[in-house]
Amino acid sequence: MLLRIRDGMKAHKWIAWVVLGLIGLTFIFWGGSHSLDFNGVGKTAAAEVDGIEIPDQPRVLFETGAFHHVPTIVGTNRDEGWGFIPRSFSAGVNASQYQAWLETEFGDDAATIQSTYPVDAFPSAAEAMSRVLSDAQFVCEARRLSRLIERTGTRTYAYSYEYEIDVLSADHVIHGVESNIVFGNDYTTNQLPLHPLDAADRALHATLAGYWSRFAASGNPNIDDDLVIHWPAFKHPVGRGRGADKYLVLDTVIAERLRQREAQCNVLEPFFLRSLLGPVPAAAP
Repeated sequence: MLLRIRDGMKAHKWIAWVVLGLIGLTFIFWGGSHSLDFNGVGKTAAAEVDGIEIPDQPRVLFETGAFHHVPTIVGTNRDEGWGFIPRSFSAGVNASQYQAWLETEFGDDAATIQSTYPVDAFPSAAEAMSRVLSDAQFVCEARRLSRLIERTGTRTYAYSYEYEIDVLSADHVIHGVESNIVFGNDYTTNQLPLHPLDAADRALHATLAGYWSRFAASGNPNIDDDLVIHWPAFKHPVGRGRGADKYLVLDTVIAERLRQREAQCNVLEPFFLRSLLGPVPAAAP
């Protein structure tokens, strides 16, 4: 796949940059103002990356349309938050801790979040916390970003990566596990358990390599082939219609879906949060 992406980069370097840059885009979108000091007074640039100045908080730039309008892929893993919780709660999470965490992170809005993610609706308090974290900082921010890009008339493709490999994290699709499948690399013990790719893994790799390399070459992940599931462009019309908000589920079976976690994301839409597991409450100014 790397050779195919390389060829696409030669012809359309800006598109390939968008694809590879998406690895860090979600973090910049919700956390950049707190890790890169986007609020410094008197600065001519908010941050500098590879010699390129970023003049403001990235969310502000997307909201105002002040970004390069190039075809973009935006997506997250289904259970992004699950792997982060043990770092802050090494002994596990109980219902009281979950409630206290909501009150700390969301302040006066804790009751609203609690009613949207009641602990009794989940197998455990840790699962409830993971879902809040996954939605608030990944899934719903990806929806927000997709809408901000799409409303400028820029072609946007959204996905949810949901392929489970139990030896990596049983019943969860955590942050970072998609990279090895996308690039076709065995999992080593640097960050995740050892797992050589098997036949099912390589079959999904072949599918994703096709989408990603076609996108790198042309800005469109699709091909005129009835055996390949069509990836619909993300659309969110304004006005009387709600819009489809279509996205692709990347799993053993590739499938088109619409309005990912709509009810939960509508609740989270007004927030501009810091890290939900950081030293400062997420809802703090």
